[in-house]
Amino acid sequence: LRSDREYGRFKAGFNLRYTNSEYDVTTQGRLAYYGVISSPGQYNLSDYKDVNSYFGSPNGYFTPYLGNAGKTPYFALKNWREKGNGDDVLGNLDLGFKASSWLDFVYRVGLTYSNDDSRSTRGAFQYSAYHLTLRDHNTDMLTAALTQNSNQGQRLTSEVFANFKKAFNRFGINGTLGQSYRQSTSRFLSVGSNNLGNSTLFTVAARKGEPAVGVQNSKVRLARYFGRVGFSFDDWAFIEGTGSYDRDSRLVNPLTQANDFDFFYPGVNASLVLSQAIPQLKNSSVVSYLKLRGAISKTGNVNLGAYAFESQFTNSLFFPYGDILGFQATASTPAATYKPEFVLNREVGIEIGFLKNRVNFEATYYNQDNTDQIINIQLSNTTGYTSALQNAASFVNKGVELDLRLTPLVNIGDVRVDLKVNYANQSNNVTSLVDGVDELGIGNSNFVIVGQSAYKFKLTDYVRDSATGKVIVDRSTGMPELNPNLTAFGNTLPKHIVGINLDAEWKGLSLSVVADHRSGNQILAEDLGNFLDDNGISARSGQNGRRAFVFPNSVYDDGTGKFVSNTDIFTQTFGREFWNSALNTDVQTNYLASGAFWKLREVALAYTIPSKLLDKSLGKVVKGATVGINARNLVTWLPKSNQWTDPEFSNTTGNAAGVSTAGQLPPTRIFGANLTVRF
Repeated sequence: LRSDREYGRFKAGFNLRYTNSEYDVTTQGRLAYYGVISSPGQYNLSDYKDVNSYFGSPNGYFTPYLGNAGKTPYFALKNWREKGNGDDVLGNLDLGFKASSWLDFVYRVGLTYSNDDSRSTRGAFQYSAYHLTLRDHNTDMLTAALTQNSNQGQRLTSEVFANFKKAFNRFGINGTLGQSYRQSTSRFLSVGSNNLGNSTLFTVAARKGEPAVGVQNSKVRLARYFGRVGFSFDDWAFIEGTGSYDRDSRLVNPLTQANDFDFFYPGVNASLVLSQAIPQLKNSSVVSYLKLRGAISKTGNVNLGAYAFESQFTNSLFFPYGDILGFQATASTPAATYKPEFVLNREVGIEIGFLKNRVNFEATYYNQDNTDQIINIQLSNTTGYTSALQNAASFVNKGVELDLRLTPLVNIGDVRVDLKVNYANQSNNVTSLVDGVDELGIGNSNFVIVGQSAYKFKLTDYVRDSATGKVIVDRSTGMPELNPNLTAFGNTLPKHIVGINLDAEWKGLSLSVVADHRSGNQILAEDLGNFLDDNGISARSGQNGRRAFVFPNSVYDDGTGKFVSNTDIFTQTFGREFWNSALNTDVQTNYLASGAFWKLREVALAYTIPSKLLDKSLGKVVKGATVGINARNLVTWLPKSNQWTDPEFSNTTGNAAGVSTAGQLPPTRIFGANLTVRF
């Protein structure tokens, strides 16, 4: 819902949006996935879809191997469920006042509210008396379980600012002065029990023992004072200065009450529109637009959650015990002080338009000096913690961004086609780490190493010949040896990014296609790779007919200290004895692959119904309508080294990316339809 209105010098507007969502999903996708990939290929799993039938139930399933892993794939899907619904409300109010021809005031306030309630259940299961008489029977029974969660979030934002713009002959001045405020609050309540016995009535009232209760509340405030002033000459020379002063509650240490939660960051940028300044270019039929620009700016960011200074404690296992309470510290320890992350950015660029701006090209080079980056660093378990959140790293980012727009590429009659292509090449180098150390582990096999790009994989690998990089095998057994030290490999962040957008229109019909590419990074699919090798259904385990083989790309010591290529020494162990052994599954590099891909990201087709086709009485109310269909993730092209999954899958949203798990189900294609009506 949206409305705008002007009253002389005053202007007011608001918009209100409400979204309701519901879902009913399994909470054990990983177990279901494992149940599928562990099944022999000759079995038709759909024959076991009915979990109430004998062979479809855990009592009669063809293999007892899944007794502690979901029982059967369909049983895992149906017995562990989560149902939930969410409400999201977004509202904004804009007020404006034009004080004079060169000065106006704006006030905006917005409120976002979200509420999500969910109910997770696990059904009880007891093996039958007959099943317990079988030779390979299972004994892992399930009690009923229930967890109910309620999550509420609210964000209040407001900003007030004044804009001014004044011209003095060929000179101009403009600027902004204002203040903004943001407050984010969250409330979370959870109650449940893992032991409801064999009850089919999912209620905490039927629990055995103490319920599990969780409560989390947070509030974060940010106040910002900002300003901008710009000068222009003859509409072709421009220079602008900016500044922001932030006060962030996340930097307040409640233990010291130190008054160091505010910070300032300025910037300056300049540009020359040469197509306006040079008469030969201004009148050119080839060059329509030419602009040179440059900027130096500093930005600050607080990459912390609420109450990051405080150690957090949770209920210990088996507590409360009667009226005795027990708590344990979380695995991460906070720092004594935190500083904002700062980025000093320097960039230069050029923008060129040709043939009345039908062809536009833009290029940007940037150099970013990042200091005091907040990351989770790994600690020895002997400290009592496994990680610490600190201002631990500084590094430099460099890159080039290119953008080509052909608008239109084709313009014939009612047909118009626009093409946009962009390319980014990015690299970085770690310049320093906390306490002067040379490298830090940040988890997920990711490391930050001084003098190298962030972030690097350090993985378990075989012992290799330093001269050729080939795996060294025993000249008698043909078997490799596990290297006791971790080895550094490629980057987890892509170096090359390409985006392609194609838009076509014909009368009321429009087509939009989005494709993209990333490369220059690696991914680790250790969990899924282990699953596939463990069950003998991976391409790796199936090669060589599951017989003894010459270890690929290997060398051996011929007895004189010289390494020669291995062409005829076969492995001593093979089949399951090798593929399911630590000598294979504990070697992470066996599951390291290129992170490159090409994706047909999205295709959308829409048709705008002409107003003349609308009924006259209906047309008085309905001003227009558009119907459309869309599809996402239609096709993905991967390199041969990636046998496993989508390179964009990651088990974290943090810095330590590039690692997927078997809990991330296969990529899905999404199809949708939409109808937009304008009143």
